[in-house]
Amino acid sequence: MFARLLAGALTATTLAGSALAADFAAQPVAEPSAPSSTWSWTGAYLGAHLGSGLVSSRLDNPVGALLGTGSLYGDALRAPAGLAGIQGGFNWQMPNTNWVLGVEGELALLVAHGTNTCMTSDALLVSANCELHSHIAASLAGRAGFLIDPDQRALVYGKAGIALIDVQSTATLNYSDATAVASNSVGSTRTATGLLLGLGVEYALTSAISLKLEYDHYGLGSFKVPTNYTSFGQPILATSRPSFDAVKVGVNYHFGANDAAWTNATSPNASASSVLEFEIGSRYWYSAGRFQKDLGSGVANSSSLFSRLTFDDQQNSGEIFGKVESEQNVFLRGTISMGRMSTSKLHDEDWLGTAEGPLIPYSNTLSAGNGNSIYAIADVGYDLIRQNGNRLGLFAGYSYIYERHNALGCIQLTSLPDICGPGQVASGTLGISETDRWNALRLGVSGDIMLTDRLKLSADAAYLPVVGFSGTDNHWLRNLVIQERGHGYGTQLEAVLSYAVTDDFSIGAGARYWALWTDYGSVAFNGASSPQNLSYKMERSGVFLQGSYKFGVGG
Repeated sequence: MFARLLAGALTATTLAGSALAADFAAQPVAEPSAPSSTWSWTGAYLGAHLGSGLVSSRLDNPVGALLGTGSLYGDALRAPAGLAGIQGGFNWQMPNTNWVLGVEGELALLVAHGTNTCMTSDALLVSANCELHSHIAASLAGRAGFLIDPDQRALVYGKAGIALIDVQSTATLNYSDATAVASNSVGSTRTATGLLLGLGVEYALTSAISLKLEYDHYGLGSFKVPTNYTSFGQPILATSRPSFDAVKVGVNYHFGANDAAWTNATSPNASASSVLEFEIGSRYWYSAGRFQKDLGSGVANSSSLFSRLTFDDQQNSGEIFGKVESEQNVFLRGTISMGRMSTSKLHDEDWLGTAEGPLIPYSNTLSAGNGNSIYAIADVGYDLIRQNGNRLGLFAGYSYIYERHNALGCIQLTSLPDICGPGQVASGTLGISETDRWNALRLGVSGDIMLTDRLKLSADAAYLPVVGFSGTDNHWLRNLVIQERGHGYGTQLEAVLSYAVTDDFSIGAGARYWALWTDYGSVAFNGASSPQNLSYKMERSGVFLQGSYKFGVGG
């Protein structure tokens, strides 16, 4: 359904852009000038958006509170989300002012899934695997904005209103008897409502088409969810506090636009004198990353785990990027990078089962570490609109991500003495290496907005409809090699604000978020396949600085 919505939204945008291109071709070229007073932002509009988000939920631990032990680990759920949707509304530009007021409704489909450990009260008590799913988000909000440029093209706005999102929660006891797993899962589905707050910038590319970049936060209050535990025959409930954060790139079509009033939309492209325009640059990216994999305890229910590994790191990366644009509005671009993890840590959780005793003990070891990465992206695209440095385009491409995580030494965080106890594993000993490769198809929308003649805001949002994963887990101290495979989905988004120091040289700063995950995975231990479904997930987000140089060829 997500893919069909995305295809429909992009097709509608393509048709609108083609129609506008025909209109521009029929108009005479004019020198840039301010739009006449007969044009304004007032009117109805309809559009589509594509973006990335994060559904999160903080759980309390009523079992730990009842026992007086608190929570050993976990209880914070993260569900990375790819999103695509539609929006519509009405703007009113106050007469003879730069103020714009309006109302807007949005509806988006989400692909969001996350897991984490919950109800960890003691190493000798059963803890649970909690899962979080979301599929739909909607909002109705008022908007208030101010036009910041003399041409009244650039609108900076805030929005506030009501929002809702579906929240599906499940808790499953870990390493349960395989014949009783189904009875050890509890769940609930709730439509959570709350307050929406957002900020954005919207720019009129033409009199009818605008491009926007927006951040929204859904504060969704709190509600009770079931747990796997009872007290004196009564079910124990936990409190969930969900929220949703999203960044989206959107396109709007404004009804009743007056093309004649928007005279500077017809000025020629700055690079029209060149057959090809090249841009090459370098970038430094500081990021935080996470890789998580869940190993189920049996085929009856893969949500009941006997192991989970979670790597968290901070990374410094250097990139080289380039882009070439043709006068036929086709563009090619690519990025290649190498990175090194400045800090890294591994939480290795194991639910050891009845083989270790009559109870089900819980082990959580912590290791320091290091690692490195390589990634590359290549896209081909077509600009529906390209005017005076402003641009709206569609693209398809390929993404490759390689990461290696090394875990050194280990300490035990629970009361179990036999796994990573004091003096058992030296701090510099290589215990575990996780080597992962992600290959993905990218489909997305990109745009550039010239806020001034030198200041440009650019954004890309990509949905990854096909993701392939392969990994190798080496447990060096156990002579165990685990081969991993999976396929799923993902999302990638970035935005950058750049400044043209000269006509050819620019500097900029931006932010980026990547999330890839599998909806099906397999595993083999030392070559022997195991009939268990694994879940693999990776996230990486951070900020970057860049510099680039442009030059034209031909013409």
